[in-house]
Amino acid sequence: MCFVIRYSVVIHGVESTVIVPTLSPRIRPSFENDFLCTYPNKSISGLNSTEEDGTFIVFAIVDGLVDGHKWWYPACKCHRSVTLDYGAYYCKGCVKHAFHVAPRLVFIMVVYHFLVSSSLLM
Repeated sequence: MCFVIRYSVVIHGVESTVIVPTLSPRIRPSFENDFLCTYPNKSISGLNSTEEDGTFIVFAIVDGLVDGHKWWYPACKCHRSVTLDYGAYYCKGCVKHAFHVAPRLVFIMVVYHFLVSSSLLM
């Protein structure tokens, strides 16, 4: 459940327990509140037992990075991985050859919380 904090002003010189809301509250939530309200919270043990792919909020301590893993991959402009196909790159998402590819950062972190640890793809 997500709670939004309402800002208020205090009326000076008047003793009252009534709180007057501000006239112009924030129109849209901050990026942090939007992210925390959109995606589900999971513990590491809950994350280890789930079969679904997705974006989750996990509170953990980073223990290190997995060695021997590439730090980047070639990607199409749709941000999907491309494969080498007869001297050119092919994107399965766009279903065509991609002539402009860009390196995208990817790494695997080892994280832990209490006694449970896991590897997360970032």
